[in-house]
Amino acid sequence: MIRSLLIIVLAILVFSVDSAAQTRTPHPPSSDFNIELINVEGPSHLEAVPGAGARSGFITTRFRRISEWKPAPGSPGEVSAMKVDFRLEGDTVKVEVTAYLGQLVPNFRPPDLEKMQKVVVATRLIRENETVNINEVEQYGLEPIGFKVLRSKPWSVGTPEITNKTQALIVTAISEERPMYHVTTRNLSQKCITSIRWYGLENGSQFRGGSGLSGKCIICAGGPFELVQRFELAEQAGQNAQPPGKREIVINAILFDDGTFEGDVDAAASMAAHMAGEKIQSARTGKLLQATASASAGDVGEMLAQLKRDVKALDEEIDKTALDDLLTRFANASPDLRERRIGEEIRNGLRFVKITVLGRIEQFEYKRAHMPEQADFSAWLKEMTKMTDR
Repeated sequence: MIRSLLIIVLAILVFSVDSAAQTRTPHPPSSDFNIELINVEGPSHLEAVPGAGARSGFITTRFRRISEWKPAPGSPGEVSAMKVDFRLEGDTVKVEVTAYLGQLVPNFRPPDLEKMQKVVVATRLIRENETVNINEVEQYGLEPIGFKVLRSKPWSVGTPEITNKTQALIVTAISEERPMYHVTTRNLSQKCITSIRWYGLENGSQFRGGSGLSGKCIICAGGPFELVQRFELAEQAGQNAQPPGKREIVINAILFDDGTFEGDVDAAASMAAHMAGEKIQSARTGKLLQATASASAGDVGEMLAQLKRDVKALDEEIDKTALDDLLTRFANASPDLRERRIGEEIRNGLRFVKITVLGRIEQFEYKRAHMPEQADFSAWLKEMTKMTDR
């Protein structure tokens, strides 16, 4: 069972910072409230409540289990994850808690949850400064979880400054959905953009931004892209929280499909190096998958075990040809990047592919053991081969 925090903000409101943008219907501004999840493993979790007409939520595995509790005979099993939906309803926040029952595959993705049995555990209306405990989860072997609705502290001082270090991208719109800004851009060039990197700044502190590292076209010529930059809610910063200050969103660099770039040379070189490592390792894993698919029919378990051994044995040494090519392309990069970091990024790309493929193998092995009806080996091999095709 995954015990660490997993928060998957519902796509209705929140867009992943590591994904290419899709056309998005604007939502009403955030309300004046935050909702806090308490009585869970680790620190409490805080989310902004959207304005009237919109809804949001998250999925968590951070609940505490009741020791010695066992599911009843014939039941689907214990709770693997819980989804919390919330929305503004008048002057209250409506919260709905849904439990997912049964075995959950390792490294699960949202579509995996929809294949499980789910049950609505409780629905509550919570007023400002009110704390409500959901005791109904006890029947599923969990300690009660709590929610508190509190008025949000000041979060912004207006639209952030945009620093755009590229020429091909222009900013066409900025919208605020606390605690995030959505920045819509457009690619004015006639080339496809394969990678982008950005980040946020507030009071001199840098916030993690996002990137798209696909090796394929993520922003077509003339096409749009929406980046999302999250800043911290004041309540999350605790007693050391500073008043909202000057905010800046920096569009740092982009890579084109012809190998050229715009923006910060170190950021561009870092992305290119990571993708070079991914491309090398993807080609190697693709060959292993093709060999597995071409093998005569045999024991699937042994074929998976051999594939796992082969993937683990893949080289993580820096390819000299790839390194020399990058050093030539990014001759103006900083000495630190050229002498050290560019090699580290190649290795990171190599390792990323290995870890990803090994995780998918283990996930499929789990499905074969616990959900055999979902474990089509031929279909899985095709999916994996497509994933490694760069």
